[in-house]
Amino acid sequence: MSVLRQAKSEKQALWTPPEKLQRQLELFSIRASQVAEHVFAGRLLMADAVETLHDAAEASGLYAACGYDQIQKLLAAAFESAAQDPPS
Repeated sequence: MSVLRQAKSEKQALWTPPEKLQRQLELFSIRASQVAEHVFAGRLLMADAVETLHDAAEASGLYAACGYDQIQKLLAAAFESAAQDPPS
C-alpha cells in the first residue's frame, strides 16, 4: 500500500461516524460471506478470495478503523460458516 493511500485510509477511519462504520462492517461481512460461498462452490480460489477481501478492507479503511484482529475474525467467521454449509 502506498504511503498516500495509507494516509487517506487512516484519515477516513478518524472521520468515520460510528453508525457509518457499523454499516461498513455489516456490508463487508455480507460480502465476505458471499465470497466464501464462491470459494467452497469451487468458483474462486481461496488465495484470490482472501487477497481480494484483504485489499477491500484496507482500501475502505476498515483495518485502520477497527484493527487487524477484528477484521480477521470477521473473515474467519465468514469462511467458517461457508465451510459448514457448502453450496449444493
